[in-house]
Parts: sequence; C-alpha cells; structure tokens
Amino acid sequence: MTGVMLFCIADEAKPFVQKATNHKFNVEYPFYVAESKTCPEDASNFKRKLESPDFSTEFTSAEECQEWMLREQSKHNFMEFDIIFIADARSASDDTLLTCVYSDEPLLLGPNEEQQLPPKAHTWYSWRIKYQDAEAIENHLQYGEPGDAWPVFYERKDEITDANGVVDMEKATKMVWGEE
Repeated sequence: MTGVMLFCIADEAKPFVQKATNHKFNVEYPFYVAESKTCPEDASNFKRKLESPDFSTEFTSAEECQEWMLREQSKHNFMEFDIIFIADARSASDDTLLTCVYSDEPLLLGPNEEQQLPPKAHTWYSWRIKYQDAEAIENHLQYGEPGDAWPVFYERKDEITDANGVVDMEKATKMVWGEE
C-alpha cells in the first residue's frame, strides 16, 4: 500500500501531526510520517498513525523535505511520487498542512495542446489546506483528470483560496467538476 509522506518541521506541530494521522479518511491512514533523513527500506518502518505527539524528526525546513523526497522516491515503491505534506509552525495554530507537488515535466493540455501545466518544469508548487482535505487534494492533483483539475489548482489558485491562503476544497472541487 502506498502512502503520502508527511513531514513535521516544527516541534510545536507535533500534537497536530498526531491529530492528523488519526483522522478518519476514506483510505486507512494515508500518511507515512517521515522522522529520519535516512529512509527505511520498506514501508512497515514508517509510522502511519501516531499514538502520541512524542516522536522525533530530523527535518527543519520545507526545502529539506522536498530534497529528501526527490532523492528517495525513485528508490522505493511504497510512497506516492511528487507529493508531500508538511506540518509547520502554522499547522500548530490553524490545523493546516502545506501541500507540495513537484512538476518534473509539464503536460500540454487543451484541444490544441496550447496550455502547459504546471507552468514550469522541475519546480515545487504549494497549497495550504485543511488537514481533512489531504485526500481530496491528492486525488485532484495525482489521480484526477489533469485537464479538469490542473487549471483550477495551477492557474486559479487565487480563486480557490480564502483570505488566509487556505484552499476552499469544496469550491475547488466544484470548479474541477465544472459546477462553478
């Protein structure tokens, strides 16, 4: 079973990470909690559900998490490629996650392939989400129809985020489905 890597880069966010890993998603515990810069060889060595906020983490910045992911993802078949979630200092106060998605090579979309998305290759893109929306954003960006989801998330980010910069997933989903 694959999972999405969840990193914690702030000690004050550890209770939040415990809360997020215990949330009832449609899939059972979608996260693998990355604690060490040394990647375990198999998924069974990652925690999926934290019983306590007492866990270790060697990561201190989003950039470290992104670099680790790019280095490790091709070596292992149990992690979702090109997507990570990060719990940071802000997560501790507002129950949000930073979602980062990597674009290796953009796709040409549209009837005449006139639309290149994501806009740039070899770039990390990020959105702040409510942790309960982790599964939804992963589904939209990793498994959804790129021609429907990607224009909403990559080109209309301002329209789907609230005044605090958090994605309104209900609105984003309606836009992806052509209902708004």
